[in-house]
Amino acid sequence: MSKKTKLLGLLLSSAIVLGSMQPVAANDLDGHWARNIILEMQSKNIISGYADGTFKPNEQMTRAEFIKVINRAFGFKGNSDKKFTDVNPDDWFAGEVAIAYANGYLKGFPDGSFKPNAVISRVEVAVILSRILKIEDDAAAADQFTDSASIPAWAKGSIGALAKAGYLKGYPDGSFGFDKNITRSEAFAFVYTPSNDYVAKQEQMKKEEAKKEEAKKKEEAKKKEAEKTKTPPSSSPSGNSYTPSPSPSPSPQPPVEQKKVKTISFTPADFNITLEDGKLTIQVVYDPADASDKGVTWELKEGMAFVAIESQTKDSITLKALDNGNYKVQATLTANHQIMNHFSGTVSNQVVSVSGVGTPADKAITGLSPERIYAVEVDGKYFAVNADGKLGHAYSTMDEATLASVKLNAGVTAITDLNNTKHYIVTDVSDVINAYFINKVKAYIALDEATITLKNMKETEEKGNALDAEIQAKLAEWQNQGNQQLKEELNALYTNQFLPKKQQIAAKIQSLRVELLQKVNLVKIQLELIRPGLSTDRAENIISTVEQYKKDMPAETWESIPNKEKFDTLVAEVEKYKLFAAQTVSINEIGGIDLSGPNGSVFTVDWELIKIKNGNQLETLERGANSSTDIPNQLHALRKAGLGNYKAKLTLKLQYLENQSLESELKEVKRLSNDLGALELDANLVPKSNTPNSKVRFNLADGYLEWDAVENATSYDVRAEITDKSREGNIGGEYLNSSEENDNFNNMENEFEKSFLSRPNNKWFALEGKKSERVFVAIGLEQPKVELSKFVPYTNTTGFTPDEGNIENDDSAKIFLKVWIIPRNEQSLYLSDMKDYLSLGNTSKLANFIVDSVSFPKFLKEFKILN
Repeated sequence: MSKKTKLLGLLLSSAIVLGSMQPVAANDLDGHWARNIILEMQSKNIISGYADGTFKPNEQMTRAEFIKVINRAFGFKGNSDKKFTDVNPDDWFAGEVAIAYANGYLKGFPDGSFKPNAVISRVEVAVILSRILKIEDDAAAADQFTDSASIPAWAKGSIGALAKAGYLKGYPDGSFGFDKNITRSEAFAFVYTPSNDYVAKQEQMKKEEAKKEEAKKKEEAKKKEAEKTKTPPSSSPSGNSYTPSPSPSPSPQPPVEQKKVKTISFTPADFNITLEDGKLTIQVVYDPADASDKGVTWELKEGMAFVAIESQTKDSITLKALDNGNYKVQATLTANHQIMNHFSGTVSNQVVSVSGVGTPADKAITGLSPERIYAVEVDGKYFAVNADGKLGHAYSTMDEATLASVKLNAGVTAITDLNNTKHYIVTDVSDVINAYFINKVKAYIALDEATITLKNMKETEEKGNALDAEIQAKLAEWQNQGNQQLKEELNALYTNQFLPKKQQIAAKIQSLRVELLQKVNLVKIQLELIRPGLSTDRAENIISTVEQYKKDMPAETWESIPNKEKFDTLVAEVEKYKLFAAQTVSINEIGGIDLSGPNGSVFTVDWELIKIKNGNQLETLERGANSSTDIPNQLHALRKAGLGNYKAKLTLKLQYLENQSLESELKEVKRLSNDLGALELDANLVPKSNTPNSKVRFNLADGYLEWDAVENATSYDVRAEITDKSREGNIGGEYLNSSEENDNFNNMENEFEKSFLSRPNNKWFALEGKKSERVFVAIGLEQPKVELSKFVPYTNTTGFTPDEGNIENDDSAKIFLKVWIIPRNEQSLYLSDMKDYLSLGNTSKLANFIVDSVSFPKFLKEFKILN
């Protein structure tokens, strides 16, 4: 359970025995008991009065004000980069807080705050001075006070030690007043004697050090002088003169290497404190043990509320338990700050005394006054008390619990929902609330106008108006309660300081409103510039300008600006453009247009498929508008356009940004090469000797035609053309139809769909005889082989002459037979170019065999085409 009750505080009384507080006259030092002390401290520039010449000796003092007095009185200097959540660099007390932290007498609170504006208490002052003076704790000496049993255990040793040393006394009733805050005059008087002793001691130490240094210098000077006046020994007085041999000079010795500390560790290894008010001494272990640069400095890094440094040397530290919790201590080698180590431990079994009313075994705490306000501390949490006597929400500080209790527990006479296995501290916070409200008003009066901004001006104005209403209500409340002193103090603050400050703040807010209006108008001008066709540079400039004005605006002001949606759209478009520009466009191997890149974004684009010749656009084959993941496959268009180079172009069209386009690298539609070579047969269907390199094989005996597989081919078509040279126009067939795009049959890939051959009874045949030739085909062969029996005529073909049936027996008919083997790959960018197969003058590229001067009936029978 935490022993720091923020509103009970940590401060103690002065060494002067004080009576009850009385209002001070206008000349607020005349007749005051601390007048001489205050004036002397003023003469030493330790303290200064207010601008109106007063010192306000009976007002309470904040933590920030007190540490300023401490720093001046004890002559502390220094700096620290320690950050506190409630201390800003431009606060007047920021430098004072840094000095306090650097000198180690105040470390702040576990939640990272310093609470500079919190009123400081008597207990807190005692602990601070005890730390500064480094006097040994003496809890027993605190028993001289009648309320010693209620003094928090963590502060009792400090209070007793200071009392024993004569630095403090209690009130006339014999109490210490542990639950009271300290006044300015008490604080001045309390610091006065210890600081004088401290400064005098420091000066005396400096003088003694100077004397030692002077004596050392004189001794060294004497030694040097004696060395100069030494004379060599005289000759022997007898006749036998003797001259001693000169002593040999000592051989030079290598310098002794000074060992340095490499690591530091600690002993004992158990860093936990389990005894009530227990102590723990830790020794440093050096490696190597005989190093010449031993010595560390200590720092309590965490757990200031749970342990205190009782004493320390360059080789050891003694900690004293304050409260249950975790702590961390760091040791740093003085000679080398790069070498450091730390140890951490836990404090447990610290018993907390119960203050106020109630005992650890109570299930209910009774005897509370319905006119007072209470808060309860349980195990380091602070609870507000509601009107039914129930514990409300848990807070991390007593300040928060107190404020909540004010709103909840009017009329409370008992607290009834307690767990009898725990300890409780019940605090009467009624008087603290009144002081808190006065300080709340003072905090508003002390508000730095430079901290009022466009974003917080509305909140500042509302807080001022709300506080004004609270002041009126509080004045009426204190009037009814007969609390004349507080009423007069608050009324004076309200009239003389609060209202003028409120007017100054109102003037500042009015100027900020003018500034805000100007920024809104500048934003509107920028919004007018958002129109279609913006370049990305211009768009980013508009965005940057608007963002500069927007960052200072309250959110509700920005939301109220007309057409701000244009800005939001533009921001999204610039981001989309950047993502689009990082993508890559390509045509894949099966004719698809792909868009890929970082972030996996999907875009709606206009797309084009373009044929390129000699680096220039030849024609646009296809176009459309689709999602970047749903562009239609363009294989058919690529194959229809034939051999050549192609690219894809994607255009991102946005509302305000100019169109942005991406183009792919060129993709080539390639020829499916046919290097089978020509095979020529004589009249007896025997290969001629001039085609030895052909990769085509004709086997009449077994009835098949075979060839080598062609690279990249997935199927084959075979075309057999038989021409009756003796009867022009009588028989024949046409394999391919012409088209407007392809009059010369030079791209067979795309002509099939116009005149594809039917396939009855699973046999291949030619369609429509018009000339003196007959064509047989076999298409879609998966293997490089075809049976000759597949080449059959189609007897019902139109266009034959009436004597078609007699041709079989016409031995005088002379035919010319030619066969083409055409490799295919229908699912890729490889094409079969008919130019390779129809150029009869270039037999080296023909995949064919030729038979000349064979009688037609004989050929048909031997070719096994006729039964």
